[in-house]
Order: sequence, then structure tokens, then C-alpha cells
Amino acid sequence: FTILLRISASRMFFQYQQASVEQKELLQQLWQKQLRFECLVNPAGLPQIQLPTDSLEDAAE
Repeated sequence: FTILLRISASRMFFQYQQASVEQKELLQQLWQKQLRFECLVNPAGLPQIQLPTDSLEDAAE
């Protein structure tokens, strides 16, 4: 029984870590899209930055 609890706890911890990493990646994508949107709406209000080319390809999809 103790082994089952350890396995279950390890699995839950792994799932939590996996979800945490995915959430951070989604937040980064959201930040990039918000910044890109702000540049389109008010280009003079933000400093000129070089966006990665892969993020521009994502916007075209």
C-alpha cells in the first residue's frame, strides 16, 4: 500500500510539474502576442524591437 501511495504521489508531482511548464510556455506566448498586438495598434508608443521570425510565422496561421 505504501508503494502505491509513493507511485501515485510521484505521478501527481510529475503531472503538476508538466502542467506548470506548459502554463509558463502559454504565458510567454500570450505575452508575445500581446506585445505584437500593441505594436500593430500603436507602433509609436513602444520601442522598436526585433521579433523572432518564428513568432511572425505563428501570427500568419
